[in-house]
Amino acid sequence: MSQKLLIDGSRDSQTQVALLSENGLEDFEFESSSRKNLKGNIYLGKVSRIEASLQAAFIDIGSEKNGFLAFGEIHPNYFQIPVADREALIEAEANIEEEHNTQDDIEENEEVKESEGEEGITATETDKDESSTDNEKVIKNRKHKSSSNLKRKLYRSYKIQEVIKTGQLILVQVVKEERGNKGAALTSYISLAGKYTVLMPNSTKTKGISRKISTSDDRNKLKQIIDELNVPLEMGLIIRTAGLNKTKNEIKKDYSTLNKLWVEIVTDTKKAIAPALIHEEGNLLRRVLRDVYTKDMKDILVEGKESYKETKKYMSQLLPSCAKFVKQYKSKEPIFSRYKVENEIIKMFNPEVKL
Repeated sequence: MSQKLLIDGSRDSQTQVALLSENGLEDFEFESSSRKNLKGNIYLGKVSRIEASLQAAFIDIGSEKNGFLAFGEIHPNYFQIPVADREALIEAEANIEEEHNTQDDIEENEEVKESEGEEGITATETDKDESSTDNEKVIKNRKHKSSSNLKRKLYRSYKIQEVIKTGQLILVQVVKEERGNKGAALTSYISLAGKYTVLMPNSTKTKGISRKISTSDDRNKLKQIIDELNVPLEMGLIIRTAGLNKTKNEIKKDYSTLNKLWVEIVTDTKKAIAPALIHEEGNLLRRVLRDVYTKDMKDILVEGKESYKETKKYMSQLLPSCAKFVKQYKSKEPIFSRYKVENEIIKMFNPEVKL
């Protein structure tokens, strides 16, 4: 089924995106310049206040409201504690994440075995396999519990007011938008989403695959690709659902793009004066090309000169071979009128909507 992506960036105050198919309007996205999304943005923040009763810190990120950073969202690298304790915390976290991924694989293998049946396998062989899997599960559960207990013990040894200080600089990312009188929820565990992968530059040893990719063969193939990428030990990498059936080169390019982005973020952070916006994730054009666009779409029409330039530029970075499909819409008739998108939007607000 052919799809067409229409982008109306003709007005500075807003950007609208519509995804059309033969069945009509499939998706509609809207962003206003007066209320931009903060989620995903990365800031060099400054600790403005530590609230001992909440075991959290309020971070000045340059917004009207200070962001909220819970104790559990502070990476041990920022802890001003003895080096041995900090390294033990990081190691415990790495073990928990690594064992969690392995546990997922064990459970998944059991599900696959159940669905495939045991035809052609003798009772003795089956018993051995099940016994082996059960032993693995027991060992992994014990190790996971041990690492969790160690992490809990180390965290309980300190209070937030003992590990970070007012005025301290922390690189943070928004995980939840501002709401009401509350500021944005923050984390210092950074994640950068690409088309096929998510890079976690300070999430220790996490290497994983989206749980929505469920078949054993697909997961094994993607695990092999991850191993061949030689991701540094201190970084984490997750292959998104969109990474299924993608080649090693496609995933490698996506990972390389995110790696370069992280290098830029680190460079910009070193030059910035807090509070400062380091990386803006909330741009609608970028999100749509990353999360909605597929290679099957041969038509990307953009109304508005600046929006066209930005779309073309980002597509050249994300999927260079598809940049040729980005075309500027130049007709005098507004793009949404030309393709009857406005009529479809009006229908969404009717008291009765046909699904």
